[in-house]
Amino acid sequence: MAGRPGIRARLSAALLLAVVLAAAASAWVAVHVYGAFSEDTTHRELVVARGTSDPDANAEAMKAARLLAEWTRTDFVDVGFTGVTWPTVPEALERMRRLGHVRVGLFFWFLCTGKLIERARDQVLASGLDVVDAGYFGPDPAVVPIIEQRRDEALHGIARVSCDTCSYRKPWPGMEDRVAQAAGVGHSHLAVEHRHGGHSHHHH
Repeated sequence: MAGRPGIRARLSAALLLAVVLAAAASAWVAVHVYGAFSEDTTHRELVVARGTSDPDANAEAMKAARLLAEWTRTDFVDVGFTGVTWPTVPEALERMRRLGHVRVGLFFWFLCTGKLIERARDQVLASGLDVVDAGYFGPDPAVVPIIEQRRDEALHGIARVSCDTCSYRKPWPGMEDRVAQAAGVGHSHLAVEHRHGGHSHHHH
């Protein structure tokens, strides 16, 4: 692995958490426990996800937000991405404010915390909205079986990944040069910079 002498890594494809009902259920438990939504008021929901340069991955985040909205029975849901694509977290928060949504339930579609969540929380504080932070998945026992299943599928080559809208299989406007490239190349701005910088992707 580049930059990590002596460390070898194996990359395998696996399905996402977004389309799993148990993940939506776990998120619902979190927002319920933290009181992010109230039964006697009209509540709004903001799901924060990691943005990518891949349209299909971003669409999965939107689908995840809709699943959570169906579970919580909110009448409005929006998604804010931590970077790379739109809408960013500040843009989503501003849209909430312009629409008159004062109290917002927030959930991070992340397995664990890190700099992206920390930065997003700073942006939430700066928005001036009344945001109830329900956190992220964390060490939820309900999510563990999903992760184990995804791991086993990836290791044994049985992951059934839909490629119908993948930018590496279909020519998206402005991304036509991705078609037929090696999987994983260009899914983030860091990968793009790495490729354009002339670095080799055949690390061992």
